[in-house]
Amino acid sequence: PKHLDIYQIYPLIPDTKVDPQHVKERSSQQILKCLYVSSEFELKGGREIIACFQKLESALIDDIELTIITRLDSLHNELRDAILALPNVHLVDFNLTYEELSELYGKSNILLHPTRQDSFAMVVLEAMKYGNAVLSTDLYAIPEMVIDGLNGYLVSPKFRFFSRDNLPNPAVWNHRRKTIYANYIDENVVDFLFEKLLYLLSERQALEAMQLMSLKRTSNGGVFSEKCIVSKWSDVFYRLDT
Repeated sequence: PKHLDIYQIYPLIPDTKVDPQHVKERSSQQILKCLYVSSEFELKGGREIIACFQKLESALIDDIELTIITRLDSLHNELRDAILALPNVHLVDFNLTYEELSELYGKSNILLHPTRQDSFAMVVLEAMKYGNAVLSTDLYAIPEMVIDGLNGYLVSPKFRFFSRDNLPNPAVWNHRRKTIYANYIDENVVDFLFEKLLYLLSERQALEAMQLMSLKRTSNGGVFSEKCIVSKWSDVFYRLDT
């Protein structure tokens, strides 16, 4: 109804005290550090990430590292063995405190989030708060946080859980076991990750700009900042009270 007000207020992730100078120093370190965080490894693009790092190993690229934080008990033996066989990939159980996770965000350059299904993707916003560039699929709310070519890169997945109008896609929504839950590797996503990682490894000025833009978009009173979100909620409560 026209008499109803509609507000868009993003989830509140507390602002950090990340120094832009520290972000610049991270972007110039020899080893490019990537981070993956999800309790649902395969659904959130874990298979594609492993395939990408296998491809990097075959290409003798040894200055890109990855820390995977996921539920170890959810990984079947074959997949776990494939991860452990990669020398530049570190596997961590999904039981870190927020402080421990924040420390990893603060040491990383790039969040990898090639998810097959998502809603808001809080991990993306958390990583941005610490000045991480993001490589992700372009599903649902992710393009609101990650502007392709500005603070990361986006790719279209094989199956779209939501349509481009952000409505449930019946072909996937009603057939998840045959689509996003199926045992497949999206080769287009693998190639995307491989190409973008190699580019950002060699083009450190571009990496620095993207990391700083993630920090900028989530601080200084922007729509994802703590100040802006608290202000919007205060406005809602004020209007309700009056």
